[in-house]
Amino acid sequence: MGFELKKDTTFYTLLGGRLILLLFILGTVYLFPSKFEHPGTDASRLTILFSSAFALSLISVWWNEKQRFAAALPWLQTVGDVLLVFFTVLWTGGTSSPFTFFFPLAIITACILDGRRGGTISAMLSTLAYLFVCVHEVDKGAGISFVTFSFFTNMAAFNATALLGAALSRRLIKTEKRLVEAKEHLHRIENIQRYIADSMDSGLITTDVNGIIILCNRAASTILGQQASNFLGQPLRLLWPEGITLLREGSDDKKRQGRRETSFITPAGEKRILGVSTFSVRDNTNKIIGHGIIFQDITSIKEQELLLERMRRLAALGEMAAGLAHEIKNPLASLSGAAQFLKEQSAASPQGNRLLDIIVRESSRLNELTESFLMYARPEPRQSVEVNIKETLSQVIELLKQRPGLPKFETEIQLTHSAALVVDPQQLHQILQNLILNSMQALPASGGKIRITSEDRKNQIILTIEDNGKGIEPEDLKRVFDPFFTTKPHGYGLGMAVVHRIIEAWNGTVSIESVPGKGTKITIALPSVSLALAA
Repeated sequence: MGFELKKDTTFYTLLGGRLILLLFILGTVYLFPSKFEHPGTDASRLTILFSSAFALSLISVWWNEKQRFAAALPWLQTVGDVLLVFFTVLWTGGTSSPFTFFFPLAIITACILDGRRGGTISAMLSTLAYLFVCVHEVDKGAGISFVTFSFFTNMAAFNATALLGAALSRRLIKTEKRLVEAKEHLHRIENIQRYIADSMDSGLITTDVNGIIILCNRAASTILGQQASNFLGQPLRLLWPEGITLLREGSDDKKRQGRRETSFITPAGEKRILGVSTFSVRDNTNKIIGHGIIFQDITSIKEQELLLERMRRLAALGEMAAGLAHEIKNPLASLSGAAQFLKEQSAASPQGNRLLDIIVRESSRLNELTESFLMYARPEPRQSVEVNIKETLSQVIELLKQRPGLPKFETEIQLTHSAALVVDPQQLHQILQNLILNSMQALPASGGKIRITSEDRKNQIILTIEDNGKGIEPEDLKRVFDPFFTTKPHGYGLGMAVVHRIIEAWNGTVSIESVPGKGTKITIALPSVSLALAA
């Protein structure tokens, strides 16, 4: 098995070496002609020989680049090298030529190009070529014993060179193969390490002891808001100035604090909060050879923590306010009862009676407000039973139609056969009453219409209440469910907040769509587990 000639620089090295040797011979003959007194030795022949070698090299290069009949190329090199050496030896003294050692070089070249087979063939061709040189010397009158000794000596050298060259070639090929495998293995390891780093959700940056970036994974680019891989081989301070400080503190045992939090401004101007951990990279002698920093974008987590803290505070405030409202109810009832008793006993003057009426009226208003607030802040757990939505709707609409000052309107009710829920009936009555009352109050003086429908959708029952009233302004729509927000002159701003609170307690959702001047649509989605319980 030989070399991949197209990819291996050894092929071109051998060609260059051949030309250099022949050029050396030609120069030697020109510079020291007295050393070459053999009748066949002249510069013109050696010039032809050098030109032939150069032409053969060009043919070999073209052949190798075209990759045509690649298997025959080592044969061309082997035969060409032996012929060049043959004529060099023949024209520079024959058996007395100082360049006989070129035959072993040709054999070694053949071993490199085509392994043991090439070495064997080159040794055989070299033996035959040297035999021809010896025969040529005998024909010219050389001593046969000397020529015979020279032939067998060189033949032994040729074959020994072939054996050694083949062995070295095998070792070279095996070494090259192991080197290629080692490179491929190293490349696979590098790829695995890179893929592992890029698969991490956390940003990872490693540097050498001088703070030069060695590795940046994909998450680091995302978190830092710029292509971190562009900074490979650059100081960390160019990518993340504060990162250098974090690494220094992480490598100092006295300042090491485990995971830390720091802020970072991206090139786009976004402020992010990062959770950072640093570590030192050590070799097998425990010497620090680099540093690493792992970080995550915890901006959303910190925002959620702040939101939860705010909710905890509001919940505590709500509990306190609910307790306070509950305590107000008792003296408020006593105050209202006392005023009612004084009025019935005619214990006051006409002017006093008017004041008592105000006390009773305002006490009733305060009591209603307190009840609504308590329902929003701390709904009382009640017994859930099966409730028919259609019957409840009919009762609510009939009750509201009796209220004075509300416009006349038409109702359209389309409910599915399974429109039943297992809920608290009073809370359902309160929800429907608040929603339908809001729709009625938004209707025009004439032509008002309220449409109520329900449908089963996957694991939910969807109830919609739609009117053709004046609608809600976009800036008000965002605050509809906020407690104490109202656009009515005499409202408390707790009706929709209570609706949202109760539906949320039922694991449902409520949403509002509204177009000013055209109407409002309220959609309530409740889990279908209620339907299953109703069945």
